[in-house]
Amino acid sequence: KKKKQLSKCLFATFNCHRSSIPDPAMINMEPISSESAPVHGPHGTVLVVDDNAAVLNVICPILARVSEVRISATCSPTHALEIFESHADEIDLVFTDLRMPEMSGVQLAESIHALRPNVPIVAVSATESESEGCAAINERIPKPFSAQALLATVDRYCPTGN
Repeated sequence: KKKKQLSKCLFATFNCHRSSIPDPAMINMEPISSESAPVHGPHGTVLVVDDNAAVLNVICPILARVSEVRISATCSPTHALEIFESHADEIDLVFTDLRMPEMSGVQLAESIHALRPNVPIVAVSATESESEGCAAINERIPKPFSAQALLATVDRYCPTGN
């Protein structure tokens, strides 16, 4: 049975429990300067998980500015785990919210870490204490976040091409 390939930019939302407009204070949309887009930048696949579709609709276009990065996004941590199980060797970085129904971001990170311990997992959350002591989470980007913070994280963790 052939694996389905992840598309160049997959903006998908599944089982969204909330689709409210995010609090504007949670997202800091700063313009991206030309210096933040390296000539030989990162490439690979990024999995983005947040139960709020509106947050995904902000994060995914920011990440799409990195032309060689494929994005898979979902509102469901259970679906995210299914995606990861099917494409573990292809995913280079995971961004996850911490507070989600079905499964917390820490539980998701630990499940992904058990499957592939070397994949970087970054919590994007307004709450800090929930990720403390979780070895599966490499770092945390606080909400409100900036586009530069997301792109710098991709630069740090995704492989670069020459």
